[in-house]
Amino acid sequence: IGKQVKELDWPKGCLIASVRRGSKVLVPDGETKLYAGDVLVLVSQGRTADTVAQLCHSSNKTEK
Repeated sequence: IGKQVKELDWPKGCLIASVRRGSKVLVPDGETKLYAGDVLVLVSQGRTADTVAQLCHSSNKTEK
């Protein structure tokens, strides 16, 4: 997606705990850029995980 974490419109109650990029694991902050192929570990409350999954899948479709 090429956006920084701080630029994302994530729902409240969702936190990106880590980003796996290839063989590296990053602890992201607001300046971290996310790229297609990154694997995110999320911590969320309630149905927030469903909302984030939909956001990630829709972003992936627009990148292709």
